[in-house]
Amino acid sequence: MNPARSLYVGGVVDTGWYRARIGNVDILYVHGRMTDASFEHFVDAARRSIDECGDDEQIAMFMEVLQPVMMDSRWRKRMAGMLKERAEKLRRTRPAYVMVTPSLVVRSALTVIHWAAPPPYPHTVVSSLEEGFDFLARHMPGVNARELQREYEQRRAALLPTLERG
Repeated sequence: MNPARSLYVGGVVDTGWYRARIGNVDILYVHGRMTDASFEHFVDAARRSIDECGDDEQIAMFMEVLQPVMMDSRWRKRMAGMLKERAEKLRRTRPAYVMVTPSLVVRSALTVIHWAAPPPYPHTVVSSLEEGFDFLARHMPGVNARELQREYEQRRAALLPTLERG
């Protein structure tokens, strides 16, 4: 099995990214160095996550982007098209979305994008894990921000060496 594109207990790993579900939160970590093949796998995993979500489920989205992904117009168009096709389902099934990134450029750009075309659910872009998990907890009854953060950090630490090889 190719270790750069493998199923991991509790998630999916590929060059430059990791996706998992922790409780009712879809977790995505992006390292920033995706290949064309890993980006296609990324879009497919996102599509499956949305499509497999039951209409009565509420699954929040938490994304950490440490390094910006340089998305060319093909990648942006592919991702935007996939999300647009699923906009109504996302509106019904996503109680919150948060992106955490240390990059002021990325935070500023997404803030402007969300202002111009706001997602149909509560959303924010922040600089720290604490802010991100606190935002989710405010929008999801029963979610303990510190427990979720601890679980996320443990999984990320275990997978980081694999992601950095990509």
